[in-house]
Amino acid sequence: VPSPLPRSLEQLQLARNKVSRIPQGTFSNLENLTLLDLQHNKLLDNAFQRDTFKGLKNLMQLNMAKNALRNMPPRLPANTMQLFLDNNSIEGIPENYFNVIPKVAFLRLNHNKISDAGLPSRGFDVSSILDLQLSHNRLTKVPRISAHLQHLHLDHNKIKSVNVSLICPTTSTLHTEQDSFIHGPQLSYL
Repeated sequence: VPSPLPRSLEQLQLARNKVSRIPQGTFSNLENLTLLDLQHNKLLDNAFQRDTFKGLKNLMQLNMAKNALRNMPPRLPANTMQLFLDNNSIEGIPENYFNVIPKVAFLRLNHNKISDAGLPSRGFDVSSILDLQLSHNRLTKVPRISAHLQHLHLDHNKIKSVNVSLICPTTSTLHTEQDSFIHGPQLSYL
């Protein structure tokens, strides 16, 4: 990643290059950056430090699709709303990973190596996520989802059965759930 970058920068599009490392502090003064596109590069897990994204207070979209990541990137900016990690080799998601990005609404993890064992116990039961894409992975069951989820993509997995009461709960289930199923599920695309 080139450095130094102008502090007034709002979008940084570095897609389809050969970026393999991000020097420490590269993004630290880019408070106006809303879009960071690093897709189709040569990024490995070791390209990220715990503070790589520190300072990106207004980042809304982060695209790291088509790299060589095996793990979810560390310490993402809290305002991230769109996270694209398609076509990597991610095998799992750490417990409570989404607590640091409470506004994430669009999450793309298609074409990875995610299995049931690689998911946290609460799965994707995150109220902010509206569109969840998990196509072309190694899932054998539908992960736990939030009542707010609107689109769920699970094609090309190894799903053996679907627990319909988790995705489309009955009226009796709705009143016993502690979360937002009180108003009914929002899922419109499966």
